[in-house]
Amino acid sequence: MCEVNQQLALDLAPAGISRPAVLMDMARLQANVNIGRGAAKACAIDPAFIDKAGVHILRYLRTNGTSSGEMLTDSCKLAGIKSTDDRHFGAVFRSLIRLGLIRWAGDARRVKGHASRGGSLYQ
Repeated sequence: MCEVNQQLALDLAPAGISRPAVLMDMARLQANVNIGRGAAKACAIDPAFIDKAGVHILRYLRTNGTSSGEMLTDSCKLAGIKSTDDRHFGAVFRSLIRLGLIRWAGDARRVKGHASRGGSLYQ
């Protein structure tokens, strides 16, 4: 068995690491990287995935009003707009928010996460 000791080096003063703002910035950066990777994978499967899912989500919200991200994702999948991983829909939500077409409307209990926190509502 080989044991490897590895230390992550951050370009931050040690006292700055404990600040909540710094930790939130680091989390946002990682989220952006993850969403970008998901978008790339989804577009490799279907280059029109983000556009098709975005159009469907806007139509669904106009018809049904405020809905959870899980409900919107499931609605896309039922309409045949799929990828290999539900996390790929993060790029769709991010795109619609950046364009000002939808907005985050609050927290929601997750259905797929055993009613854990972390779900989002969109309008």
